[in-house]
This record gives sequence, structure tokens and C-alpha cells, in this order.
Amino acid sequence: MNKVVAKKVSELVDVFNNIRVPLSSKQRETLAKIYPYYGAQGIVDFVDNYLFDGEYILIAEDGENLKSNNQNICNIVQGKFWVNNHAHIVRANAKNSTKYLYYNFNRIKFEPYVTGSSQPKLNKENLLNIKAYVHENLDDQKSIAKVLSDLDSKIELNNRINRELEAMAKTLYDYWFVQFDFPNEQGKHYKSTGGKMVYNAELKREIPEGWENGTLGDISDLVRGVTYDASDIKEENDYDVIPILRATNISGNVIDLDNMVFVPKQNVSANQVLNKFDILITMSSGSKDHIGKNGFFYFDKEVAFGAFCAKIIAKHKYRFYVYSYTQSDFMFSTIKNECLGTNINNLNGSLVKGFKLVIPPADLVEKFNDKVLSIYEMIGINHKQNQQLTELRDWLLPMLMNGQVTVKEAKVRLSMAAEPSVEYKKGGKLYENKIRK
Repeated sequence: MNKVVAKKVSELVDVFNNIRVPLSSKQRETLAKIYPYYGAQGIVDFVDNYLFDGEYILIAEDGENLKSNNQNICNIVQGKFWVNNHAHIVRANAKNSTKYLYYNFNRIKFEPYVTGSSQPKLNKENLLNIKAYVHENLDDQKSIAKVLSDLDSKIELNNRINRELEAMAKTLYDYWFVQFDFPNEQGKHYKSTGGKMVYNAELKREIPEGWENGTLGDISDLVRGVTYDASDIKEENDYDVIPILRATNISGNVIDLDNMVFVPKQNVSANQVLNKFDILITMSSGSKDHIGKNGFFYFDKEVAFGAFCAKIIAKHKYRFYVYSYTQSDFMFSTIKNECLGTNINNLNGSLVKGFKLVIPPADLVEKFNDKVLSIYEMIGINHKQNQQLTELRDWLLPMLMNGQVTVKEAKVRLSMAAEPSVEYKKGGKLYENKIRK
């Protein structure tokens, strides 16, 4: 029971590479966007048909990530989908669990099996010859996979709730400050019920009477991040260091605390430390699509940020209004149209502060704050719990895979009211791992 053995990948899976079919971007242009179309590292597009229906593992066949491993090289996919020829498609054979192998394979160091320097490639032969250490018993595999997938399911549930909450806040912002249908003194929709609009030459559009035009710099400050080089980077447990968030820590509108670097605190000024509800924005990136990406900082930890980022500190009561503006389609289209005309993907601080916007009356901003405060508080709670759940899963995974702890010995506790934790017995003693906030 709970025996771990070494087996080649070829002994664990069936391969379905012969079914995959690449479609060019031109071919995909006219197709209805129904089923996901996968490449080496995830969804590339959507198409009108599917090749696979079920649960499979997609393993990157090529790409830089095979060496950097910044993302999972293996991804589990369920349902109906199409795959191009940049990912191997495998599924567990009858003696193994697909979901278990997904978690197990992501622990493999693939780099020794990758060929090519400028174009890294993991060919099928090399993949199938890799040895993995797996539980011999199928029931053990299924039990381990359930514990880990329950954690991932909770993370995804929190993400889904947060997306819905963010959509609610965005809808309210659009309704009040883009369509100008905020509640008037009688509680009716301002513009729809004939509220007076006046043309503003600076903004080149009509705005409610009595409102002002301004810039992002009028209602917020911009602080650039910490400059450091390789010689400044220390170990996490070194004395008197502080973690630094980088542009890669901003994914969409989510800021995570993964893969940070650590530098001496003496390199960091007080205004380069993030506080709750500070906005972190990407100012420089290798990808034009990543420029301007930003998110709220929800954590209570002492964290700074690097020079490729800046924090936006809203003045007075404008923090939720400013954040909604930075998440708006108008802001991103402005960045694309005006700020990215060169091959250098940088945002200039004075340009960001000069973004034009409408400035609503203070009393309406306060009403907006009252409406969205609870939304952002709940998003923060879910986001922080996901960080804890991820740390807990990553701590538990190798212990289960190596046979140090069995599923029967481990008791995972998930609760909104408490920190996620796992309790387990070993050698007659009771242990607990609790991820601290």
C-alpha cells in the first residue's frame, strides 16, 4: 500500500498525437468561436469543431517555457477541444489516473530531455523515455488526485466568484461614469431621464453639467519601483530583506506573490512599499499586451515592487474610481493608440499622469465607494485565500507523491472563516501545516 515505483512515461499513458490537426490563423478567422483551440501552453483561439472529448493531459512539445518552466509544462484539459501540433496529447492507461499523472508530471524536470537552444523541443521519443516515480496502486493515485484537485477546485471557485464580483463593479462604473446614468437627487437615472449634458472641449464629449475634466495625475500620485541588479538579489531567509514584485506578478488584474525576488530593505524607500488598495501597473514589458496591466494589492504583507512597475495612489476618496478607470476599455485603448507606437514597450510616467478623464462630484464618488467597498473586500478575501491554498497545495503535493504522507493520514481543512491547513500523523505524532496570511 502506498508503494512508489519508477516507470517510464510510455508505461503510464496512451498517446494521441496522430489525431491533432494544426489550423492557421487565416483558417480560424472565419470559424465560429465555440470550442477551445490549444497550443503548447494553453488556449490559443476558439474554433467551430473539436477533435477530443474527455480528460487529457497536454504536454508542451516546443517553446521557451520548456527551459524556463515559468508556467506548468503539463496542463489538464476536460471536455470538447481542438489541439494543434505544438502539444503532446496523452491520457492515463487503464492502470493509472490521468489527474494523478497531471500533478505528478508537473514535478518532472523536463530540461535534460529538451533539444534545441533557439527553438527548444521535447520530442515524443524523449518524452516517453522519461522516468516518473508513481504510486503503483490505482486507488492510491485516485485518492491523492482528489485531495489535490479539491484544492484546485476551491481556487477556481474563488476565481469564478471574483470574476463575477469584478464584472459587477465594472458594470456600476460604466453605468455611472461612462453612460452617466448615476442616480440623480430623485433616485432616477440621470442621463436617461433628461439630465443636462454639456459638451467638454477638452474631453471631446458631453459630460453632466457641473462635472469637471482633469487628468489621472489630478486625483492620484505615481511612484516608480525599486531599481536593482543581479548583485542586489538575496535569499529569502537572508537578514533584513524585502520581497519585490515584478511585472510578471501582474496577470490580468490579479497580483500574486509567486516567484518574487528579495533585496536588502535599505534599497527600498517607504513609498515603494505597497499598501492595501494601492494599484500596481506594468510600465515596461517585453509584450505590448502586458503594458498597462494592473491590479489592486490586497495583502497585508510587506512587499515592494520593481522598476518595471509603478504604483498609483489615489487621492482622497478616489481609489475605487481610479482603479475602475485603469481597468476600463478606454484606458487600454488609449495606451495602445498613443503609447505603444514604437518597438520599446514602455509607459512614460508623465504620460500616464496626463491621461484625461472626467472628475465626478465628491458626493457621487462617496456613494460609489459605498456600493463597491464590500465587493472589493470580498475579492481581496478570496484572492488571499487562493494564495494560501496554492502554497498549501504546493507544500502537500511532494509529500503525497513521495509517500511521506498518505491521504488517510492527511486531513485538509478549507474554510472561509479560517486559514487553510492540513493536519497529518507521522510516527504517532500529530503535525499541522497552516499557511499564514
